[in-house]
This record gives sequence, C-alpha cells and structure tokens, in this order.
Amino acid sequence: MEIISLNNLDSEAIKKKLLGIISKIIGKNTWTQACAAEKLGIDQPKVSQIKSGKTSGFSLERLLGFLKKLDHEIIITITENQSVKAKEEKVECRIGSQ
Repeated sequence: MEIISLNNLDSEAIKKKLLGIISKIIGKNTWTQACAAEKLGIDQPKVSQIKSGKTSGFSLERLLGFLKKLDHEIIITITENQSVKAKEEKVECRIGSQ
C-alpha cells in the first residue's frame, strides 16, 4: 500500500506520483510493455510514456482508472487539518491491492 499526501501538490505532481506507482506495478509483475498495454486497454507507446513519467495525455481520472484495472483499491480520505497555522484541507490517497 502506498500513501500519498496531496497537500501542496499540483495536479502534475500528483500525476507523476501515480505514474510512478503504475510503473512499479508493471515492473513488479515483470510484464512487457505490450502485456501492460493489453491489461490497461491502451497502446504500447502509452505504456512507454507511463514508464518514462510523462504526464501529457493522462488525466488524474484516467490514471486512477488504470490502477483499478490493475486490481488496486483507491481510498481517498479528506480530513480537516488540526494545525493551528494551516486552515487548508488535508487530502490523503491510499492505493493498494484489493
């Protein structure tokens, strides 16, 4: 399971973190890019893009969908920050196998 704190991250940084997780899953399973492409429902060049950490062409929603296709559960927890200094929302995203 991976925990990603989304505080102070822009959408590009979040997408890079998700790409890294997807790339780790592909590597852990020793899938070829062609095999990973079939599992994700995309073409091989897109898998190459994922493994290179290139975010263009991938929305957050699409990346989360890939994780679901790879049998990973996505849990998003939103809590109020208890710090007196910061009054911003704290968002935590946990991703792990089901």
